Amino acid sequence: MTRGRLGSVVRASGAFAVFTATLLPSCEPRRAPARVGATGAALRYEVTAGPAARELSVVADFAGGGSDELAIDARTAPFVRDVEFDEGSTWRRVEPHAGTWRVDGCVVGGCRVRYRFALADAAAALRDPEEAEALGATFEAPPSSWLLSPTRVVVGGVFRFHVTTPRGVEFISGVWPSAGSPDVYEGAALDLNDTPFSAFGPFHPRTIDGAPVSLVIARDARQTHVTDDAIAAWATNAARAVTTFYGRFPVPRLPVFVSVVDGDGIDGGVTTGGGGAALGIDGGDRTTEREFADDWELTHEMVHTALPGLLRPQHWLEEGLATYVEPLARARVGLVTAAEAWGGIVNGMPQGEPEAGDQGLDRTPTWARTYWGGAMFCLLADVAIRERTGNRRSLDDGLRGIVAAGGNISVSWPLERVLEVGDAAVGVPVLRELHDRLGSTPVHEDLDALFARLGVRAVGDDAVFDDAAPLAAIRRSMTARVEGR
Repeated sequence: MTRGRLGSVVRASGAFAVFTATLLPSCEPRRAPARVGATGAALRYEVTAGPAARELSVVADFAGGGSDELAIDARTAPFVRDVEFDEGSTWRRVEPHAGTWRVDGCVVGGCRVRYRFALADAAAALRDPEEAEALGATFEAPPSSWLLSPTRVVVGGVFRFHVTTPRGVEFISGVWPSAGSPDVYEGAALDLNDTPFSAFGPFHPRTIDGAPVSLVIARDARQTHVTDDAIAAWATNAARAVTTFYGRFPVPRLPVFVSVVDGDGIDGGVTTGGGGAALGIDGGDRTTEREFADDWELTHEMVHTALPGLLRPQHWLEEGLATYVEPLARARVGLVTAAEAWGGIVNGMPQGEPEAGDQGLDRTPTWARTYWGGAMFCLLADVAIRERTGNRRSLDDGLRGIVAAGGNISVSWPLERVLEVGDAAVGVPVLRELHDRLGSTPVHEDLDALFARLGVRAVGDDAVFDDAAPLAAIRRSMTARVEGR
C-alpha cells in the first residue's frame, strides 16, 4: 500500500495528488497548503529532541509570502504546546483558534516561531505510525506530524529542517537529506503536508547489501523471538528482487521501519513518498523462517517506490503494478518458482474483470479493480509490448525508463506523462493505447485465450506449462531466472 499526498491510506497503498486550492477539506486531515504566486520562499526548522525524544522543541523561521495562519496535522495539533512568535525584544504567546495559530504580519515580512511538541503523549494517544506511535523506546512520527507550517505556501518554496538528538537517541527520516548535510533534510514546501515515515529512538539502522536500504527494527521489550538477522535476510531478499527487476534500486535511499509485534506472519505494509521515500511494515514476533521466505508484502511495498505518485483515479496503476511485478521479480531471483508465480497470476487475474455496474479502471475504485484490474492492465501491456517488438522489449523496459527519467515515489506525475515516458522507452505506444481502451470503459478480456497462447494453466496454487504454445517463449522470459541471482 502507498500513502499519498492527500493524507489518506489505501490498502496494498497510495493516492497521490499535487496540492491545489481546489482540494476538498474533507479529504485532508491537515489544512492543505495552497499555492500562491511568488517563488522561492523557505520554511526552516531547528528541531531539538529532549531526553528519550519524549518532547521536541522547535524553532521555525518562515519567509514571507505564505500565510499568517499556521497549522499542522489535525490529529496531532492537540500536542503542540506553547506557541510563541518573536517580536524582536520578546516572545509573544499565540493561542490556537479552530486548529490554527495566527501570527499577524508573517505573510508580509516573515516570522520566527517556537513551540514544543509532546511526542510521547501523541504516540500514546494516537498509536498510528503515520501520525505518532511508540514501540518500545522508539517513536515513529513523520515530520508533517510535528512541523507547523503556513496554511498557504509559495510555489517553488522549500522546507528544510535540522534535528539534534540527545546521546543514545537516533533520528532517521524518509525525507531526502540535504546535499552534504546528513542531519539536514529538505523538500518542496508543498510536500510538507504529508511527509514520509520518520523515527526517533535508540536504534542503530542496519544497511542492506546491494541496495540503499536502511533497516530500522523497533520492538517492544517483550518481543525477542525473531532475530534482527532473520529480519535483515528477509529485507535483503526483497531488495534483491526489486533491484534485479529494475536493474537498480528505484530510489537512492529507503528507510524501512519494521515493527516487531505480537503474533506471527507479515502484515500492514505501507509505503510513503512525497519529497522522499520510506516504508513501514509489521512483522510478528513468532514469524517462522518459512513465513519470511513465503512473504510477498515487502517486495510489493518496495515496488511502490518505482512509480511516481498519481491522482486518486489512477490508484489502480500504483497497486496493479506492484501486484503484477512482485511475483515476476521474486521468480527471477529464485524466491519462488515460475510455476508458483504463474499460478498466482492465473488464479488472481480474473478478479480484475469488470463486474456489473463497473466502469473503466479510472472510474471503478473497488479493491478487485484496483489491484487485479491494474495487474491485468500490466499483464496485457507486457505481452503486447513483447509481441510487437519480437520479445526485444517488455514492460520492464518501460518501467525502467520511467525510473531513469526521475519517476519514483518521491514525486507526482500526471498519468499521461507516465504513459508517454514508458511508451518512449519501449518504442511502441502500447500503454497509451491500452489506457484509451480500458481507462473509461469496462472491457472484458478473454484471459483463458491469453493464458492458452502463453502456454500456462493453473493446477491448484501452482501452474503447468505448454512449451508448444504460440507465446511460450514470451512466458518463459517473463519469469526466467537472472544469471547470478
